[in-house]
Amino acid sequence: MGALPSFYLEQSKQEQENYHQYLRLMGSLSRLFSASAVPYLAPKVMENIFCKAFQADNLALKLRKKGKVK
Repeated sequence: MGALPSFYLEQSKQEQENYHQYLRLMGSLSRLFSASAVPYLAPKVMENIFCKAFQADNLALKLRKKGKVK
């Protein structure tokens, strides 16, 4: 996990807070549909949250739309 902590710490406090808020929101929504105490966040949801919070391009989504990735 070498690059992620560095990337995260280089982002603005507002972007970091947005990221936390999005994760909390999706985690609380996932509990509505599960009896588990541990929230489930699908990988594609995590990609979208990350991209939204940090204004990043979702390259995986672009590749899926082009049929390059399932």
